[in-house]
Amino acid sequence: MYLSDFSSSFKPTYLPEDNPADFSFYFDTSGRRTCYLAPERFLSAGAQPGETGVTWAMDIFSVGCVIAELFLETPIFSLSQLFKYRQGEYEPEHTHLSKIHDKDIREMVSHMIQLEPESRYSADEYLNFWRHKAFPDYFYGFLQQYMYTITDPTSGRRPVTAGTENLGESDDRIEKIYNDFDKISYFLGQENGKEPSRAPQPTSKLDNDLFPLFINIPNYQHQASPTSGKSVDDGTLIFLTIVVSSLRGTARASARIRACELLLAFAERTTDEAKLDRILPYVMTLLNDKSDLVKVTALRTLTQLVRIPFRPTSLYFLYF
Repeated sequence: MYLSDFSSSFKPTYLPEDNPADFSFYFDTSGRRTCYLAPERFLSAGAQPGETGVTWAMDIFSVGCVIAELFLETPIFSLSQLFKYRQGEYEPEHTHLSKIHDKDIREMVSHMIQLEPESRYSADEYLNFWRHKAFPDYFYGFLQQYMYTITDPTSGRRPVTAGTENLGESDDRIEKIYNDFDKISYFLGQENGKEPSRAPQPTSKLDNDLFPLFINIPNYQHQASPTSGKSVDDGTLIFLTIVVSSLRGTARASARIRACELLLAFAERTTDEAKLDRILPYVMTLLNDKSDLVKVTALRTLTQLVRIPFRPTSLYFLYF
């Protein structure tokens, strides 16, 4: 999570509680009336502000609100609800947070949005306290630093793209994951970076004509296996999101071909829902690519994906 404020030079830290005009002018340009400012930033009439700058406790309150909206797909505070929350007349735990199914996420968000800023933890304390609960262990030893090197613009080898020129940032991201896939696989829990063992699957004459299909990733070459996916995720979706989000911004056909290899490898270790929602649609868009090699690779990948047996509920959604 990156917190940024492009207007911190003129946005006030404290706002009057009895005049919403300042809030509307500085913080509600979208007109949604959503308010994720910490309650202590609103001052009652005659009250004197304390510190002049935004504190980490204020940011933690905003972080909790953002995390809640990611899980609920709806905001938990409007401006009027935040004022009621300050007065003890509104409980987001009952109206919204109870709908978050993950118990640890629900408890962490509740802790982040406490009224008393002194009761909130720092970011490091949240990461330490909710380790093995809300945050998997692979966040700490490998994933955070690796994702930082991919997503931080200042850590790249090329300048940030300006205007309509494509300098290949998306290509570089796919290339890095492609070359590091064996290490990624190892740190996400696969022994020695190899694919998990699978029971042999019966093959038909048609299968023998079309396959074996070989996944060609450095230090991870193996024959693709038509096995059903996992019932839970192990962090693969985070890398999968980087690949599919980079696809549309690629400049080279070779990057899209390698993305197909990655999608096929990720499909072996994701849930059926992830295959249907997060892989198949992106592969199908490549069938209209300008490069014939990309089209062939996409068709090959698509054939293997639909060959994987889905659970009955997944097939229902695929049909409709």
